[in-house]
Amino acid sequence: MESDFLKNDVTPRILLPEMVEEPRVTKIGLFRRDEDGSLIIFSLFIFVMILFVAGMAVDLMRFETDRTALQNSLDGASLAATNLDQERDPVDLVKDIMEKRGYDRDLVNVVPVESYSGDIASPDPGTLMSRRVTASYDLTVNTFFMPLLGIDTLGTNTAGEAFERVQNVEVSLVLDISGSMSGTKLSDLKESAKKFFREVINEEAEEGAVSVSLIPYNHTVVVPDIIFDQLTTNAAVPVLSPAAYTGALEFTPLNHPRSRCVRWRDSEMTVNASQLRSDVTVGGVTKKNYELLRAVTTSQVLDMMAYYDPGNKSAGDGGTYGWPAHESNRRCDPTRSPILPYQTTLQPLEDHVDAFYAAGNTAIDHGMKWGVALLDPAFRTVVDDLIDNHDFPEKLRDRPYDYDSANSLKVVVLMTDGRNTGQYDLKPDFKRGPSRFWYSEKAGSEQVRNPNYPTEPNEFIDVSGEYIVDINENGNPDREKDWYDGYYILMPDNGEETRFMRPHRPWDNTSDARLYSVAELPDDARQMDYSELYDRFSENALAEFFRDDQVGDWGARQAHREADYQPISGAEGDERLNGDDSLAGICAAAKVDAEILVYTIAFGSGADTTEMGKCSSGEGYAFTAADGEQLTAAFEAIASSITRLRLTQ
Repeated sequence: MESDFLKNDVTPRILLPEMVEEPRVTKIGLFRRDEDGSLIIFSLFIFVMILFVAGMAVDLMRFETDRTALQNSLDGASLAATNLDQERDPVDLVKDIMEKRGYDRDLVNVVPVESYSGDIASPDPGTLMSRRVTASYDLTVNTFFMPLLGIDTLGTNTAGEAFERVQNVEVSLVLDISGSMSGTKLSDLKESAKKFFREVINEEAEEGAVSVSLIPYNHTVVVPDIIFDQLTTNAAVPVLSPAAYTGALEFTPLNHPRSRCVRWRDSEMTVNASQLRSDVTVGGVTKKNYELLRAVTTSQVLDMMAYYDPGNKSAGDGGTYGWPAHESNRRCDPTRSPILPYQTTLQPLEDHVDAFYAAGNTAIDHGMKWGVALLDPAFRTVVDDLIDNHDFPEKLRDRPYDYDSANSLKVVVLMTDGRNTGQYDLKPDFKRGPSRFWYSEKAGSEQVRNPNYPTEPNEFIDVSGEYIVDINENGNPDREKDWYDGYYILMPDNGEETRFMRPHRPWDNTSDARLYSVAELPDDARQMDYSELYDRFSENALAEFFRDDQVGDWGARQAHREADYQPISGAEGDERLNGDDSLAGICAAAKVDAEILVYTIAFGSGADTTEMGKCSSGEGYAFTAADGEQLTAAFEAIASSITRLRLTQ
């Protein structure tokens, strides 16, 4: 078959490059196709945009600078006008300050709000209690670059506000006066405390006053009569099984009527930390555990420490082998400085501190317990009653304030130079209830110890007030009129013919005890409860009364020797929690929701800085002081802090 090319006589041609004709290119075409310099144009556009954005930033920066300056000026002017000590009209003061800083006073808007202690509409509205000042200003700033966007000015309303309020401050100052504080330490404490008083007390203040309760403690805290008389500490309770003898007791007091030292139960000092906020119902009223730990109420039946002399001295070493010669020998020493509550003037506080003397063990937890209790609103009924009786000034009305009061501040300052040691008390079997002693006034010739003792140690006085002096050749009272005459001790294991024993002389081994039958008991004999018995005899003397080899009760003697004990730790009832545990418990209750601020001072090398740090409200609230100078500095720092907190801005 013939090829189509041949058939149609079509001869293919091959075109070589040199045979192709180039198209004609003009200068305009060349220019159009030239790409050199295109980035320059793009860069110009970017540059213009950068200039525009930078201009906007300049305008905004100028505006923010002016706004910040205005804000600072308004804040400063408002704060100055809020100051309760300045007497100018707050509106005029703010406008004057703003005008001096270059602003138009007519554009400054000022709104002051004040509160007074009385009726503001009355001629004398009372004390200025708070002032709030709000100031505002309309700011306008001309722009340099933004007009390109049609924005000629930038503006805003700027406002500043300040508030100052006088706080009603309640302070509990809890101070260690245990034996280790003797000497220079106590002197340093007295001076430091007085400087603290002068810093925080304003005697002229009728409203927003600072009240200070002073709580000195060693192994106990002495409650003053002014408070004690309003508390529930005693009651006559029936004797469950009265003795079947003449004058047997049918009722006995719960506590000694002269004891002024509370022995707190475990449940009144601490609970498990996880249960602080748990509900508990007491007397039909439901409260949180921490609320119960804080409070001491007038209806709460308090367990008082025994009022007794341990009598650990011989007759020749102070005479406390027998009749308690000095009140200071008693475990709850009523002559020691008691609580001084709710003071608003300096002199009583300074005088009270000057009377401090150091003695005894250390119970920081007891001091803290009372410090918190005097800040708790449960004590308000006590304070209001004392105001009604004209014992306290009217300006203390309604104190202690509620914890959520917007106008109060509660502070505990707790100081110690040591660590928790222990307290002493009588075991329950010897602390209350009927004793084994009967007393007959006829047989005892109605003799009592001369109240002037020890100035006249060998004098006695009868009920008529006449002195009876019977001194033998040895300088001792005549044995025919011994001061322990008239007492009969029940010997329950003896037969009826030897049921009662006359005590022998407690200062020697002379077997002068005599046994009496039930029929020989005088008709005026009456059974003594332990409260009365410890008024008349030291604990050691009572033990010695059972000493006679022939008829004595050696078991009773040993029991009396062990009746005076130191409760440190153990179960509820006979003993008390470890002091560190109970301190931690009451401190934790105080600090719930920061409703009480707790400052602590650990003074000297022996102070327990660990437990005091735990008790404090945290870093900045726990102080240490190695010497008197540092102690003063600690008190001054705390006083300064309280003063700053008193003025809330």
